[in-house]
Amino acid sequence: MADTGAYGEADLLIADDEMRVWICPVIALGETLLVSLMVEGADPLSLTAPGARPTVALAARLPGERWTECRSTANGGGTADTAMIRYATFQRPSRESITQVRVDVRFQGASVTRTMTLHSSDPHPR
Repeated sequence: MADTGAYGEADLLIADDEMRVWICPVIALGETLLVSLMVEGADPLSLTAPGARPTVALAARLPGERWTECRSTANGGGTADTAMIRYATFQRPSRESITQVRVDVRFQGASVTRTMTLHSSDPHPR
């Protein structure tokens, strides 16, 4: 099992006339999986209301082609003038190798799912 790695690439998940939601690669750091989102163009004050922030769920594909839900351990973020950064951390479901992750993001009525493949297990490529 690799203790570190990156899954997927930065990707635009949701876009409308005013707002865009981007996802960064999902990062595996030991027993933790980190999902990061950037929301551009949304009014930061509108994102402070309960239920106004993006929600994230994560599943991992383990050997044998089985998907296993990952338990959420924390979430948070902050806002700047024109962007909001949100993060969610999840517990690795097993010590087995994870070949892919599936990220489900829900935000302002939109629901997007991305499957991301391990593309780097070296956090410091040379």
